[in-house]
Amino acid sequence: MKYDLAILLKSKTRVSEIKTLLLLVFSENHILKGWQIINPLREFSTASESESILYTLKENGVLINIKSAPSIHDYQFQLNCDDIDNFFTGEELAAEVIERYIDRTCESENDRVSFVSTIPNEMHAITKKTHQIEPALIRLISKAKNSIWIINPFFDKFGANMILDALIGAAKHGVQIKMIGRDFEGNLPLKESLHFIASEFMQKGLIDYLEYRDFFSRGEDGKQKYALHTKMLISDQSAYVGSANLTEHSMRNNFELGVIIEGKSILPVISLVEEMWDYARRVNITDG
Repeated sequence: MKYDLAILLKSKTRVSEIKTLLLLVFSENHILKGWQIINPLREFSTASESESILYTLKENGVLINIKSAPSIHDYQFQLNCDDIDNFFTGEELAAEVIERYIDRTCESENDRVSFVSTIPNEMHAITKKTHQIEPALIRLISKAKNSIWIINPFFDKFGANMILDALIGAAKHGVQIKMIGRDFEGNLPLKESLHFIASEFMQKGLIDYLEYRDFFSRGEDGKQKYALHTKMLISDQSAYVGSANLTEHSMRNNFELGVIIEGKSILPVISLVEEMWDYARRVNITDG
């Protein structure tokens, strides 16, 4: 095994995402053309990188070429179900070694910053030159080793379902998840969504890894004194900061933009969030 995919992606998480994607796209059709594999790959990579991934999978026998064409986009492929587990186990281990080596040897102290966006499907004229927010958030949750902060004022069942599996996976690995929202009692979609998440955590015996607090207050006159409006997701020392709420409207209909920041400059933001947490009101989200 040459570990071509691990060398190309340099990330255990990204290698695992490719396996998940392959199993998903081939679950509906046993034979796919190259472009039917490349298109979903572009959710995780650039156009040129997606082609490189396709060639790598073909050369390593994960994808079996059953019909050639002038362009690899028109090749017809079957998934080699007998070897896929062995291949990806080796690639994930190799990618993890590469990640650790890069972390130890990187001399640069600069943070890594990338842009993510959500662009409505109706806006065909806009070229998607950034990664999408939804998979970026799921990647952040999935890579957490110690803690996850979800700071978001607006939440619905779509947003809850979007991140639920990744949150449960993180909790199973001992990651503590803290959520800060807005107006729990007055925001019915938020309340229902958090009850849904909490019930799933309770069923799996993971509720001790999930906490919620409310950053919202009204005065005696009924007027709002302060409220959460920022949108962030922090995973250890990586964070999404942007405009998107965890709602279907944000993820499907709005034009949203944010940045992914990876590095030490996020530490002051974490300190600020910890202070917000101490100031926010405790809420028991397991009460139905």
